[in-house]
Amino acid sequence: WLGDTLLTRITPKMAASFALGAHRWVVSLQIAYLHDLLQMEYNVVLQDSDVIWKRNAFTYLQQPQLHHLDVQMTVDGRYDHRGPGNSGFLFIKHSCKTKVFVETMMELTPLVLIGRSDQILWNMLLQEQVFRQIHFETLSTDFFVCGYQINLDRGIQNGQLPDTTIVVHASWTTDQFDKIEKFYMSDSWYFTQQRCPDLYQYELLPDLKERKWHIRDKTQAQETRFKALGIFRDSTNGEYEKSD
Repeated sequence: WLGDTLLTRITPKMAASFALGAHRWVVSLQIAYLHDLLQMEYNVVLQDSDVIWKRNAFTYLQQPQLHHLDVQMTVDGRYDHRGPGNSGFLFIKHSCKTKVFVETMMELTPLVLIGRSDQILWNMLLQEQVFRQIHFETLSTDFFVCGYQINLDRGIQNGQLPDTTIVVHASWTTDQFDKIEKFYMSDSWYFTQQRCPDLYQYELLPDLKERKWHIRDKTQAQETRFKALGIFRDSTNGEYEKSD
C-alpha cells in the first residue's frame, strides 16, 4: 500500500540531518509492520537506531503494576504539538483498542510522508477524544534517558546519568556525529579499539566527509577532539567544499 518503489527509496546512507533522507519511508514501513504484529497479537517495542540498552528494558516494561497500560513512551521534554511523548522508544500492547488505533495511523501515513516524522502523529492520536480509552503513560526519565537530558554544551542533567538508567536515546541532535558525542558523554559508545578490539576497524569509523559543510564550520573543536580519540575519521583531511 506504500507503493512498489518504496524499498528503492530506502538506502543505507545516513541522513544528513534530522528526518531527512530515507527516514520518512522507514517510519512508514515501521507503522505497517506494527499493524501486522498487533494483528498477530504480539506486544511490540519500537525504537530508533540511536537507542542503546544498558539493561533489559522488558524487565521494567512488564512489571505487574504496568499491565493496565496500552502504550508506554519515552519523554521528549516538550509540550508542544510534538510532545510529550518521544516515539524513538515505545512499547505498545495488542488489544482491540490498539488495533483500531494503529489502523487509524495506517490511514494517516501520508501525514508522516509530508511531515517526515511519526512523532506528531503518535501524540496527536493519543490525545484524541475517540481514543480516550487507551491507557498511555510516559516512561520515567530515571530509567529511560532522552536526548534533552544530555546537552552537548552544558553536559548531562544533574551531572551524571541516573544509576537506574535502562535505555539511552541520543535524540535532540543536529546529525549523527552529535549522537555519537552524546553516547560518548554517557559512556555508551563502544566501537573503539579498547572496548571492541575484535570487531574494530578504522575504515568503519564515521567519516566526517558525510557531514554538511555548514555544520562542520561550527564544530571544528568537536571534530578535532573526536578524531584524536579515534572515534571519528576524516577522509577529506579537513578540507571540504562549501556549497548550497
